[in-house]
Amino acid sequence: MNKTCTNRYKTCRVSAYLRQETAAALLGVSVRRLSDYETGRAKVPDDVAHAMAKLYRAPSLAAGHIRESGVFGSMLPDVPIPKTPGEMAFALVMAEDSLGPAVRTVKAAVAERPADMRGRTDFRAAMKTISYVAASLMLIAIGEGADD
Repeated sequence: MNKTCTNRYKTCRVSAYLRQETAAALLGVSVRRLSDYETGRAKVPDDVAHAMAKLYRAPSLAAGHIRESGVFGSMLPDVPIPKTPGEMAFALVMAEDSLGPAVRTVKAAVAERPADMRGRTDFRAAMKTISYVAASLMLIAIGEGADD
C-alpha cells in the first residue's frame, strides 16, 4: 500500500484528537485492525474509509482514498480539497477560467468538421482540460460531502 495513503489515515485520526482505541470503537473495528490500516498491513475498505472521513471530519481523506486505492484512482488529478468557502470559490473560478476556452475549442471543432476532431491537437488538449477539471470538481465534491 502507498505510504502516503497509509499515513493519511493516522494523520487524520490524530488531527481529530482521537486515540486509536476510541476511533476503533467508533468505527466498529478492532484496535489491531485500525493499526493495520494505519501502517499499511491491511487495505482500508471503502466503507471504513468513508466512516473515517466522517468521524475525523476530514473530507480530503475520502478523496485521497479514492485517488490512491481505486482501480481508476491513478487517472484522477491530484487536487487540493478546499477547506474554506473562500478556497472553494477560488477553485470554482479557476475551473471556470480553464473550461471557457476549452469548451469554445470543442464547439469550434464540432462546427468545422466533426469527423476530424480527434486528429486535431487543439481538440485533444481541450478535452484533456475538460476531463481534468471535471475530475477535480468531482474530487472536491466528494471531499465536501464527506460530512453528510
